[in-house]
Amino acid sequence: GTGKTTVARLFAKILCDSGLRERNTFVETSGQDLKEAGVDEFKKNANAAMGGCLFMDEAYTLDPVGDKFKGAPVANELLTLAE
Repeated sequence: GTGKTTVARLFAKILCDSGLRERNTFVETSGQDLKEAGVDEFKKNANAAMGGCLFMDEAYTLDPVGDKFKGAPVANELLTLAE
């Protein structure tokens, strides 16, 4: 790999150490895993990461335009949480 996950873990720790995140929690998943598992699994991951960081490797695989049945519901839930 290119070290994305390692950099994300370090950045999450920096965010926590600087007080920008409440907890030093790092939940790792992938867009493909979430697509296959569905919205309920995404909600579990998001709740586990609250106050910390949720790292979604290859999030582009959710593709809400090209995959309206699996990717779009997860992407929509992600956007709702981000609001």
